[in-house]
Amino acid sequence: MNQGIIAVILSIIFYLTSLLGGSGTQQTTPNHQFFQAEQQVASSVMGRRAVTLGDNISLRSGPDVKYPSVTALKGGAEVTVLQAENGWYKVRYAPGRDAWIPGSSVALKDSQDEEGQETMVLGYYFLGGESFTAMLEHGQALTSISPWSWALTANGSLAGDFDPKALGESLLFAGNHGLKTYALVHAAGEEQLEALLTSTDAQHLAVANIKRALKEWGVHGVHLHLTEVPTELKGEFTAFIENLGDALSHSGLETSVAVPAAGGGEAYDYAALAQHVDFIVLLAYGQHGPGTTPGPIASAEWVEEVVQRAVSQVDPQKLVLAIPSYGYNWPEAGGAHTITHSEAVELAATEGIKIRWHSQYKTPYFTHNGGEAWFENRFSVQAKLQIVSEYGLKGVALWPLGQEDEGIWKILEQHT
Repeated sequence: MNQGIIAVILSIIFYLTSLLGGSGTQQTTPNHQFFQAEQQVASSVMGRRAVTLGDNISLRSGPDVKYPSVTALKGGAEVTVLQAENGWYKVRYAPGRDAWIPGSSVALKDSQDEEGQETMVLGYYFLGGESFTAMLEHGQALTSISPWSWALTANGSLAGDFDPKALGESLLFAGNHGLKTYALVHAAGEEQLEALLTSTDAQHLAVANIKRALKEWGVHGVHLHLTEVPTELKGEFTAFIENLGDALSHSGLETSVAVPAAGGGEAYDYAALAQHVDFIVLLAYGQHGPGTTPGPIASAEWVEEVVQRAVSQVDPQKLVLAIPSYGYNWPEAGGAHTITHSEAVELAATEGIKIRWHSQYKTPYFTHNGGEAWFENRFSVQAKLQIVSEYGLKGVALWPLGQEDEGIWKILEQHT
């Protein structure tokens, strides 16, 4: 993301802030000129990686030498800049640990230094919380994020599903971190998606609105997460993607689309879609879940079958494998509910139950009080990364970013 795009995002942030807390005249589009130089400088370093200079650098609890020292770092240590104030940087120097360091004691890394990674690692991003923490602490292992952004309605309009300031700050952070950004657009509902796909006028409006939104927010492209396409509208969906892809490519913007592997996949013509998008994300999860008997969310053998079907129709370098970071817990009574990796491990530890490994499915699981829990960890992810390597896919996507086993990041670095 270049400085021009950063300026766009900054103006949006400060414009919206003025609307929420100021008294200026409201405008229909952001004014790109009214952020201050100091704010621009601070924003330009937010999310940047930096390396400490010197032998023993003291980090303090505040932006001045009068604040107490909280720790010290040796020269060459990598940190992530969170904030700039009075010549000091607030940095993340360890998981969950922040402190202030003099700006003269670090060298900012050029975001281009992080480039050269051939394998895509896309993070499905939900604003704030766990997703932001994961990007903050492991951004160097990512190549891109797709923040949940807009809902596409029946008449082709876009309904924002986000806090504008939070989205602007996340995009700014990602850009300074050298990550590509793809706004995630999903359907406002099954009926609205069906209405859109049966109306040429609504589709034309949708294309224009998506193109306009991408330019205003300064992102690299759109990621369409329309997973409820009726089978009978397969051709209409492909035609919509063709029109959108052509319109965006002429403006230097990328188009990508998610296709479900479990149920409903027959509504997606992989080969035809691939001709009009930059990449396709295979949503290779949902093998088991609510409404099914207990079992793996994405067993290795099932994922490989999904990949085999896809590569028989599409160039592998246009395919990205989505890997789940969540799991499901099936209690003895009631339906399955979602659990994160940490929640699964904590549940097993609390009940004194040993986590087991299914050698055929290559996923962890355990039984408890008549119920079962299946989830993902670093070893199940490693098995899926092996499939990505064997079939020469473009990369992987983590759904969702922030719920994963922390151990996957070292494995990702080894595979990319």
